[in-house]
Amino acid sequence: MKVNNITDVSKDNTFPVSMRSQNGVNNITDVSKDLLRINEAAEYYGMSKQWFYNEIMNKRIPAYRLNRTLFVSKAEMNDRIRGNKIC
Repeated sequence: MKVNNITDVSKDNTFPVSMRSQNGVNNITDVSKDLLRINEAAEYYGMSKQWFYNEIMNKRIPAYRLNRTLFVSKAEMNDRIRGNKIC
């Protein structure tokens, strides 16, 4: 995502509160709904945090880093799950 304008920063300095980009993302809530921290992803998908860390280290799932925090995309995880259809 190419960010053209960052107007403010959130209280914990992790995400801009408001941004505009060329791909149609109008604010951080559009982006943050899709991104999960590893502990959130583990709870959401019923997997362990260690499973996520192993998958990321082995480059089987994409992850994003902001400072020291890792995020995974729900959309990319759902695509991966759909890609493993058995029948």
